[in-house]
Amino acid sequence: MKNNEFSVFDANANDYDEALFNSTKSLVDDISYFAKYKIDLTKNLIKNKSPSRILEYGCGTGRNLLFLKKAFPESTIVAYDISTESLEIAKKENIDIQFISNLDEDIKKFDLIFIAGVFHHIPKEDRVSNMDIIFNLLKKDADLIIFELNPLNPVTKHITKNSYFDKDAELLRAKELLMYTKKHTDKVDVGYTLFIPPKFKSIIFLDKYLKKIPFGGQYYLHAKKL
Repeated sequence: MKNNEFSVFDANANDYDEALFNSTKSLVDDISYFAKYKIDLTKNLIKNKSPSRILEYGCGTGRNLLFLKKAFPESTIVAYDISTESLEIAKKENIDIQFISNLDEDIKKFDLIFIAGVFHHIPKEDRVSNMDIIFNLLKKDADLIIFELNPLNPVTKHITKNSYFDKDAELLRAKELLMYTKKHTDKVDVGYTLFIPPKFKSIIFLDKYLKKIPFGGQYYLHAKKL
């Protein structure tokens, strides 16, 4: 990832959580809902395994880290982001997490890499190289879980269009993200999620039955490194 592409996050890190809530408050009362949702789904996708080492690639201000720690209390969790201002905020709320702003070639590899809402901020010409880096950080038979915003969903498109943090972002469809993994593995599953707004709690259970319909608010990619 190029630092200049993410300068908006350094300059406005203190406002990120508030901006995110303002953009989604018509759908959810508690912004932490989305983080918990993704971590719970991640745990189900890897069949409740307990990875020894977990990396969140692009942790931002750390909204997911609390739920990662709760879901995987025995795991060593490393959080990476190129926005140093975002990392400083994340450090205040998360103990027992190792924070890094660069990925050394000799870094110890991971059993699980979790990525949420990062790839649409990476310039298209840099996405293949980022995926190469990510797979190089995985142990053999390790899991990669990526969540991305779905450009086929009109609500998602409206939210991102009106978000200051997404003004230069380019949403990518699941087939594009899938293409970036092909040189590394053929063991990949894609599913769509967040069909039902959180305020409709009584029918949220329907989400899991709709995962093959390509119109959810987000989608996930689950890959295994062979």
